[in-house]
Amino acid sequence: MTDWLLYENPDEIGVDAAIEILVSTFPDLKEGWDSYIAKQYKNYIKDRLDFVDIGEVSHYIADRIQSEKFDGFDDFFEKVEVVLGKGMNVPKISS
Repeated sequence: MTDWLLYENPDEIGVDAAIEILVSTFPDLKEGWDSYIAKQYKNYIKDRLDFVDIGEVSHYIADRIQSEKFDGFDDFFEKVEVVLGKGMNVPKISS
């Protein structure tokens, strides 16, 4: 399935698109993410804490590993690599 969010701007992926790309890999992760955001925030856009929130994704992945449910991991980690390679506001290390 083509993930059109990856093609909006082929050189750059913003934070919102990056999160959407990752959580949409697994339908139950997307459902859990949406529920988490609704419970955690009155105004997600204004009050969001991305570094804390991404822990929800980490917990989901850890739970799948512990349950030995590895299907979909190839697709998920392929998307992680794309997000890391094209993500905005990523600190660049200069030598």
